[in-house]
Amino acid sequence: MVRWKGVISEGPGSRGEVNSAFNIIVDKVEHLDGDYILDVRKENKTTKQGLLQVGRLESKTGSLPRFLFRWDEKGKHVNVDILGVDNTVKNWFEQGENGYSGHRAQKVKDRLFNIDIRIPTNHVFKGLIRFNLVFNDEVAA
Repeated sequence: MVRWKGVISEGPGSRGEVNSAFNIIVDKVEHLDGDYILDVRKENKTTKQGLLQVGRLESKTGSLPRFLFRWDEKGKHVNVDILGVDNTVKNWFEQGENGYSGHRAQKVKDRLFNIDIRIPTNHVFKGLIRFNLVFNDEVAA
């Protein structure tokens, strides 16, 4: 089984594996491209593969890339993954090159993140998302 990187926290002071996110709220949407639908559920559990999703952007047309917002426990931040593209475009997005940006959400304060996603042809999304986490049945506000 392939595990998503980022939901296991080990070492001094570790609380273990993140079980879920709750009170997932989009605080502010400054921009949402008309070709996209924002999908944020109030609560999500970590999958067996270790993925903890906190939101998605789906293309209305199917011809544009999709985006997955996920918690990365190791870095204590939200990463955005681009989906439906080749590895070259994934690398550009992750590195913020060739008109692609938004892989790493900017931490505003604890569990509040500014997400700003751009592709060469569109400013896809800009907004604030917040949530709480549960680590092995222990709530982290």
